[in-house]
Amino acid sequence: TFLSLSNMYDEQDNHALALYFYKKFADIKDSIYNEDKTNKIEEMEARYEKEKTDNEIALQKSEIRNLSKDHEQQSLKQNILVTVKIVYLILGIWFVFNLRQNMKRNRLIRAQEKLLEAEKLKNSEMELEFKKHELTSHTLQIAQKNELLDTLKKQLLVMEQKSNGTDRSGYRQLRYMINGSAQTDKDWENLNRHFEQVHQGFLGKLKEKHPTLTSNDLRLSAMLKLNMSSKEVAGIMNISPDSVKKARYRLRKKLDLPEEYDLHSFMMEVR
Repeated sequence: TFLSLSNMYDEQDNHALALYFYKKFADIKDSIYNEDKTNKIEEMEARYEKEKTDNEIALQKSEIRNLSKDHEQQSLKQNILVTVKIVYLILGIWFVFNLRQNMKRNRLIRAQEKLLEAEKLKNSEMELEFKKHELTSHTLQIAQKNELLDTLKKQLLVMEQKSNGTDRSGYRQLRYMINGSAQTDKDWENLNRHFEQVHQGFLGKLKEKHPTLTSNDLRLSAMLKLNMSSKEVAGIMNISPDSVKKARYRLRKKLDLPEEYDLHSFMMEVR
């Protein structure tokens, strides 16, 4: 090589050739060094470019993964949102359905309750009418019985007067028996029982407000509550119409009613 030749001529003291060949060696060495340096630089640049490319690819892959992850999360959020909306929709439909069913059920219950109330009212009215009919029938029976007894009493009186001095004690005894039969406590108890079924609490309230009223006053008040005339009252109570007028007058005094105030109207207002 040029270096060996330079060393050889330098040993032979041929310094000119030794320098010449050494310069040749140095030129070749610089050329080789520069080439190596260039190759290294190119290799380094190639590695850098490769690393840069790999980094860019890795970055792109990372971005793609992130984008994919974001997309998955966004898709998951959308799915959850859609699911929630569907659940709310189902719950809303269920709520509206139940609400309508409850309203329908309540309407049906109210309709049934109204029918039951109407049926109860109808039954109560029928029962009240039946009780009124019983009261009227019982009152009529008492009046008819007393009228019959009064007729018998009058006939006995006529027969007694026609007896021409014979013993009249038997006739008087029969009249007493008739008078006793005309007014019995049992009759009035039955009448009061029927009366209370139709006009509940009437006599009790009247007695509470006016404690001075007697049993006969309460009987007369009951007859007036039933809208009976003086003649009808006289027949039932087995007294004369004049006695009924006197009894009405005494009753007005005890009730402390003004003269212009109708006694019958007062009885109708007592509840």
